[in-house]
Amino acid sequence: EDAAAPSPGLARRHYAPRTPLRVVSADRLPAADHPGRTALLLYAEADRPRRADRFLAVDVLSPSGDPREAARNLFAALRRLDALAADLILATPPPVHDLGPAILDRLTRAAAEG
Repeated sequence: EDAAAPSPGLARRHYAPRTPLRVVSADRLPAADHPGRTALLLYAEADRPRRADRFLAVDVLSPSGDPREAARNLFAALRRLDALAADLILATPPPVHDLGPAILDRLTRAAAEG
């Protein structure tokens, strides 16, 4: 299926980190199975859980929640977190307006398996 895509950006699993990635709502973050080996990719600072210090690392796409800033920072943040050799990266989804659907599409593609 991916080989037939007219552009690499249309592949089902585009720009995927080696580390497994899951998109989860901010209220589910503290329930990580192994927080010490899990990295967080937060859409905005408002998504930060109270016990963020339990996680291996935290990267925020846009502290203020600006969708353009978040979109610009997405792939660099994925690369930084992937370089940590965590067991898992948890990412909070963007809002459903403005560039949010495009950012979520990229996260969903990055989270796709094989």
